[in-house]
Amino acid sequence: MEMHIDSETGYSVNTFTNVRDTHSGVWYRLWGAVPAYTNIIRMIWSLCRALAAVGGGRVYRDSSDGTATFSVTALSYLYRGVVKTMNASTGNTMSGGDGVYSIYAIPSSTAVQVSAVGGGWPTGPHVRLAQITLSAGAWSQISGVEDQRSVCDLRVMNEGPSGTKVVTPLATGTLVLAASDCGTRYVNTGSSAMVQFTLPAATVGLWYEFAVTVAQSLRVATNGTDTIRIEGNTCSAGGYTASNTIGDAITLECVETGKWTAVGGSRVASGWLLN
Repeated sequence: MEMHIDSETGYSVNTFTNVRDTHSGVWYRLWGAVPAYTNIIRMIWSLCRALAAVGGGRVYRDSSDGTATFSVTALSYLYRGVVKTMNASTGNTMSGGDGVYSIYAIPSSTAVQVSAVGGGWPTGPHVRLAQITLSAGAWSQISGVEDQRSVCDLRVMNEGPSGTKVVTPLATGTLVLAASDCGTRYVNTGSSAMVQFTLPAATVGLWYEFAVTVAQSLRVATNGTDTIRIEGNTCSAGGYTASNTIGDAITLECVETGKWTAVGGSRVASGWLLN
C-alpha cells in the first residue's frame, strides 16, 4: 500500500527519488515542490543518524547497481587513535556466483572490501559492514543483506573492546612489526626457544610493549641502523635488546628518528640486555 504524505498533491514516500542523502543513502524529492515535508524528512533522518551507534558504512543498492553489485556510504572510524576513511562507492562487484559475501573495511585501504564467506572474515584488522547473499545471481535489499555494523559496534575487529590492550603472543620464529601495530603488547607465551620481534623503522610517535611470560629469550631487534636506549646504555646500530626473565616488561617508543627509548614504567633493571 502506498503511504501518502500530502493528500492534496499525492506525493508519497515512493516518489521521493530525486535526491540522495549522502549520509543515509535515503532518496528525497527535489527541493521546491513540498519544501516543508522535505525539511521534516531530512530532520527525522538527521536525528536518526545522530542517535544511531553507526552512521556510515551502510550497504544498499543504488539505481546504477546491477543484480550482483552493491553501493556503500562513506565510513570514518578510529584505528589505534588514527581516523581512517572508507570512501563511498557504487557498483562494487560480487564475483564467484551464488553464496554469501562479506563486506568490510580495512585500515590500509579507503575502498570497501568484498570476499566470499567461504574464506571467512579476514584475520587482520577490519570493520564488519554487512553480508550479502546472492541467489540466482541476484540479491534482495529486503532479504539478501544482513547489516553487521551493530554486531561489532563499528569496532576494528582485532582491537580490544572499550580500549583494552591488544596482546599478541609469538611461540616460534620471528615476527616483523609494522607501523600499524603501534600500541600492541607482545609476549612469548608458549615458546620453547628464543623468539624475535623486529621493529619497523624508528619513526617519531611509534611505540610497542614487550613482556616475558616464559623463561625463554624474548629478543627485540631494530631495523637498519636504528638503536635502542635503556637508561644510560644504548645498543649498537642495528642491534637488539633481550630478556628471558619472567615478568620483565619494556615499552619502547621512538622520540627521535632512528632511536628507540625505554619509557614509562618499563622493568628494565632485571634482565634486559643490549647488544
